[in-house]
Formats: sequence, C-alpha cells, structure tokens
Amino acid sequence: MTPRLPAIAACLALSIVSVGCTGPINPSFPLSVADANADLERMRAEPLPVDRPIVVIGGYADPGFATSHIRNRFRDRLLNATIVTVTFGDQRSMDEARRHLLETMQIRLPSDDLRATVEVDVVASSMGGLIARDAAIPREGERALRAVRIFTISTPHLGASMANTFDWTELTRELKPGSPFLTALNDPETPRPYTLIPYTRTRDQLVGEANTAPPGEAPWWTPSAPFLSGHLGAFDDPRINADILRRLRGETPFTTEPRAPLPNPDPSHSGV
Repeated sequence: MTPRLPAIAACLALSIVSVGCTGPINPSFPLSVADANADLERMRAEPLPVDRPIVVIGGYADPGFATSHIRNRFRDRLLNATIVTVTFGDQRSMDEARRHLLETMQIRLPSDDLRATVEVDVVASSMGGLIARDAAIPREGERALRAVRIFTISTPHLGASMANTFDWTELTRELKPGSPFLTALNDPETPRPYTLIPYTRTRDQLVGEANTAPPGEAPWWTPSAPFLSGHLGAFDDPRINADILRRLRGETPFTTEPRAPLPNPDPSHSGV
C-alpha cells in the first residue's frame, strides 16, 4: 500500500544518504545500486523502442507521486513510448478501482474491441498490481485489461500485513490476507492471461515481502538499506527499475531463473 506524499518524500531523502548500505545478495538478482544506476545512464544515452504502450498504475493513497516518477524515469530510456499513468485516490473498493482503470484506458487508449482494451504492458506499484490482475480477468459482457506482462513492485498478492490493523474501509479489508477478494484472485481456476513478474525488497513491514508473489511463487527481491522500510520508495529502486526497463526494451534482464527464496522472511508479515 503506497503511503502519502510526505512519508514517501522522507523515505526517498533517507534513501539518498543510505545507498551505500548493503544487505544479503540475491543470486537470481545480483545487481548493486551502483551498477543499476550505471545501466540506467546507459539506457538514457541509448533509448530503445518498445513493443506496446505501457500503463503505470499507482498504489494505495498515491496521489500520483509514484506513477509520475516511474513514467519520467522510463520515458527518457524508451524511444517514443506511449506511457499512461493511473491513480486511485477516491476509489472505495477493488471493484471501483478496476472499473476506474478500464474507463481510463478507454479514454487514453481507445479500443474498438468491446471485450478488451488495447494490448499493453503494465508496471504497477503496490496495490496497483492487484487492480491490474483483477482487471485482466475476462468477464462476460465486460471489458478486460489486455495485459501481456504485469510487472508488480511490492504488491500484496497474498495480502498486506498492515491491513490487519487498518481495516476500516471495504478496500483495506479486501487487502487483508485471506480476504474473499484475494482468495478469488489467487484461485488456480481464475484465468491469468498475462505473464506476471513480481519484485520486492526485504524489510517490508507494510505488506511483508513474503506476501509479494502469488501462492507457490517467489518474487525477485533486492535488499533494502538498514533502518529503512523496504516498502516505502520501492517504486524508486534503481535495481528494480533497471530490470523492468531491460525487459521492456527487449534486452536480457538482470534477473534469472530459478528465483532465489527470500532471506529469512518474517513469518509475522506473511499472509500464508
């Protein structure tokens, strides 16, 4: 769940002075912050085209800070890419958020297909990944998000640990581990007509890094700096951004299979 602007800004300021800090190395994602920043500069100098439009989706209570940042970082490194941003400031449920996403898509990327939007790649921060997955489910008589790939950053695929405390709205209750919404979304019978590529950072006290991939799957993780939340500012992590950009540009990603398990995830943060 993406926090409000002041909290994000404070976290980013702390991140600037903490980039030298290290953590456990992920053998399936062995990329340092310095090497990621160097590769981002290479991509800025050599922008490449993409195969389809990109939709950047924000998280809980994000007024557009995360989506704007991702759009701006990606735009400089992709050649003539169409990038659409979507936020969910006043939606009261996941169903409202899904409809808002599809309505925005029809306005920004009109489609003549009554059943689906234009084919896109999605980059989603936190809760936005759940909205994208829900919108991509085919429903009789309704539009669906025609996502080819959905890249998620710290998305609570198994629920957000903090939602167990802050459950005063329908939307936050739907983010609780084991909620009917998440149970249906993660049901093996629920269609998944896209490739899901989940990322996370360690030390995520808001969602819980163990919750950031669907059941039976593992996220690609990067270590968070000591004393900082792994969730706040994850959308800004240059390692995650560089890997997504490489995939969008058709280059070899830094991440490899098989995905390494999380390093001693805190079981109190898991929705499993």
